[in-house]
Amino acid sequence: MNLADLKAFVAVAEAGSVNRAAARLNLTQPAVSRRVQNLEAAIGVVLLDRSAKPPTLTEEGRLTLAYGRKVLYAIDDLSSRVGAKGVPEGEFRLGIAPGFADAALGHPLDAVMRNFPNINLRITSDWSGKLLEQLETDSLDSAFVLLTEPQLVSKDVQLRSFPQDSVVVIAARRSPLPPSPSIVELGQHPWILNPRGCGFRAALQRTLDRERRHLNLCAEVQGYDIQLSLIARGVGLGLVPKARWKASPYRKDLKILEPHDFRLFVTPAIVTRAGHDRFSPVVDLLASETENATRKHNVKAA
Repeated sequence: MNLADLKAFVAVAEAGSVNRAAARLNLTQPAVSRRVQNLEAAIGVVLLDRSAKPPTLTEEGRLTLAYGRKVLYAIDDLSSRVGAKGVPEGEFRLGIAPGFADAALGHPLDAVMRNFPNINLRITSDWSGKLLEQLETDSLDSAFVLLTEPQLVSKDVQLRSFPQDSVVVIAARRSPLPPSPSIVELGQHPWILNPRGCGFRAALQRTLDRERRHLNLCAEVQGYDIQLSLIARGVGLGLVPKARWKASPYRKDLKILEPHDFRLFVTPAIVTRAGHDRFSPVVDLLASETENATRKHNVKAA
């Protein structure tokens, strides 16, 4: 098996097309196609279903991708630890969950680029559950996530948590709703929530499902600024981290409701796969800088 062939296949699988993989590898499209075909011949299976446009992974292709990533990671780890005398270098794949302390991430990323000039950042965004799945399949090296149940995170994941925050129900200040209603009563009112995949929304939905009550969803929008803007205008209720409410320019037009039968907390964290310590200095720096930046941001917002 040729290492260059394996790299080409992984690039095609991750990029979603031969064209994009060729650009990523700085090769021609025919060269990438030949390398994937060479790999298929070497292991004796078809990795891509070429009847689809663009080609999709076969079952054997998905398995090969999972193992191929492990092989490439191990080789890069060896090169980084021995060839570069332990100084992290190469592509660092970082996931960031929507809404993760947006204002606090700038300085940590600046610190990484300043202290590790040979690191190439590759950043993606997705819901926390999806990012954890990508860590499991070695699609990511690390991720900033928001966890409502951190104790349920796989033991294969190393978790470095930041100060916990409460997730609160927000209404327009002029709303006639009482300060401590039942969440069941609130379910019938219009809600402004993140799209499916959000852990906060899922927790609210589970609570109402247990009571066999309907969630009256009037708006699915991603981004707390626009959500709080709509809530302030009386469009509906929302569910956001308390820190985001404190920092909102709409705060004076909003109020917190405290349902007596619903409590939700979120734990921001940076996670990595256990045993994947090639980028430990990078993750350590991200964690410390994020903690400092988050603390300063929260003090400013208070």
